[in-house]
Amino acid sequence: MSERSPAARILVTVLVVLGVAALTRLGFWQLSRHDEKAAFMATLEARHDQPPLGVEALDRPGAEIEFHRAQLSGTFNADEYVLVAGRYLGGLPGYHLVMPLHLEGQRLTPLVNRGWIAQDDVDQAVVDLAGPATVLGVVRDSVPHDAAAPESPDGQRWRMMAPAAMTEALGVEAPSWFVIAGEPLAEGRSPDPRQRPATGYTISVAGRPHLEYAATWFLLAAVLGGGALAVAIRGRLAGTVSAP
Repeated sequence: MSERSPAARILVTVLVVLGVAALTRLGFWQLSRHDEKAAFMATLEARHDQPPLGVEALDRPGAEIEFHRAQLSGTFNADEYVLVAGRYLGGLPGYHLVMPLHLEGQRLTPLVNRGWIAQDDVDQAVVDLAGPATVLGVVRDSVPHDAAAPESPDGQRWRMMAPAAMTEALGVEAPSWFVIAGEPLAEGRSPDPRQRPATGYTISVAGRPHLEYAATWFLLAAVLGGGALAVAIRGRLAGTVSAP
């Protein structure tokens, strides 16, 4: 088998260097994304530690106040609710009960995810939970939820939170955020299914495992660079042995 020409060797070397550089760059980009997410989570936690917001926040963008706590007093109506289906707690099937909270003298009516209820408890729960109430919970931005939410087949049961579509189905006008009722839960903990409704939330956002991705890119760069180096050394050794 004939040796590669000098031009071919140079081309292969350039391609390997470019590949290693690209993979390494992707690894460092994932590290920067991890740092950005850590800084964002620190911002959310700092917001959560501030005093609860009230009706003065109704016109504020959801992204601006996400994970602030909120405390609102108003009225829930028994005939106004939607359900987020497919929610299991303690091995039991159920729903997240979502109801609009009517605030006296206010144009906007925020949605409140009141927590988990058992599947066979819906009719009685909405009656028992109707009426005047003060809600303490955490604000979530509606926009990301709306972007990912599939449509409801009947306007009442949904596969996930879809605030804009839910308020349209309920015939109310809501701010660009909703409230998850309850108190913060420790990482990895779930609400107590013995509560009615079972409430609580964690301060976290969906994200990608950036550190794992970074390690993968760096490993690929090492494999490509190390493999190319091994081939080059083997070729030189073979040339040395075969030389007269």
